[in-house]
Formats: sequence, structure tokens, C-alpha cells
Amino acid sequence: MSGRLVLLCFLLLACLSGGASAQVRTVFDGCVDARGAPVRSLEDNTLDTAFSTRIEDGRPVIRYNASQPPGASEAVRLFFYAHECSRLGLGLAPDALRTVGDAWRADCRALDTLLRSELIARAEVARLQADLDALDESARERLPGPPRNIDLPACARAGSARPLALPASRAPGQDRWNSCVHACADRLLACQRKTCGDLDCPSCLPAHERCVAACDVELR
Repeated sequence: MSGRLVLLCFLLLACLSGGASAQVRTVFDGCVDARGAPVRSLEDNTLDTAFSTRIEDGRPVIRYNASQPPGASEAVRLFFYAHECSRLGLGLAPDALRTVGDAWRADCRALDTLLRSELIARAEVARLQADLDALDESARERLPGPPRNIDLPACARAGSARPLALPASRAPGQDRWNSCVHACADRLLACQRKTCGDLDCPSCLPAHERCVAACDVELR
């Protein structure tokens, strides 16, 4: 998905009594799945949540309501769209159980995608984190779960781990390597919770890096 994500903002001029007012309409597009196939993104104002990823006509579709949750910044909405796209990019089915471990991987991949696509600058990450921290319970319920502490600085600290690779034509051992790295990430999450009670836990990273390196040696 890196480099392919697009955020389109259209200014729609609506004539109101006493003058004209410009309204910003956010349209999401540019997602591709793990095999590089385009994923449709459809605006659906009937949703009471911000995003709903599902299978339609045999293909994954991301439906979104750009007005949900009320009061959320555009950066927050863009981050969660990138999160939903990242889940598909990691090879997770739309109806797959949403675990905290998978959500953390998708969060970090979403951040990396936004930075690589230059949709946000590194200097803006702290502001995005502040916007995420400011979300109340009602807003969080309308955003992709599961409930979790989204810690963007922790993603940066774990950034040395190579992202999952799911090419259209898989190399021998690719599925086993992906499973191995998934297991490493699960152990990292368990260590972070036990050791620091938070995703920002640098002391857990050396073991995680050794785990991923072992996957490379054994399965590549």
C-alpha cells in the first residue's frame, strides 16, 4: 500500500441564504490488498461507524462515513482508513477476528504508509498522537477496533522489523515466514504488556529483533 494511498479533498460550494459557504468533503481512495489488487473505497453515509471493511461481489471493499466520528480530525480519519487498508495489505480477511496484535501491526503499517506517501510529515506525528489520545469513548467505538492504546512512538522504535511481504506470486516458505513473524509480534506485544504495561517498551525490542532474524535464517 505504501505510496499508493490517496486522500482526495473536494471543495463543494453550497449556496446558502446570505451568501456562499465552502464545505470540505473527504474522499478516500488508493488502497491495494496483499496481492496488489485495487480495493474499492465507497462512501456510505448510512454507516454509524467511520469504516466497515467487508466482502462484496467476492472482493474486499472499504465503506466509510467521512462524518464519523463527529469532531475527529481529518488526520485521525485518514489514519484509520490507512489502518483498514493495512489490514488487507497484511493479508487479513475482512471478517478475521480483530486481535490487539494484528491491530498494532496495522497501526504501525498505517503510520509508515502515511509518512512514505507524504500524506503527513514526521513533524505532524506528535499532533496525530495527541488527536488520537483526545478521542473519547464514544468516538473510539465508531473507529476500527479492538479497543487498544495506540502508541505511534512505539511503532517508530519497532521500525527495524521488516514488514510482512505477501507478493502475488509467493516465494517458497513465504506463508511460514509470515506466520513466524506474526508469532514474534505476538511475543513482543506480550512482553510490552508484562514489562511496561504499554507499547512504548524499548527493553522488549532486542528480543523481538532476534526473533525476526531467526525467522529469516530458518525460513528464507
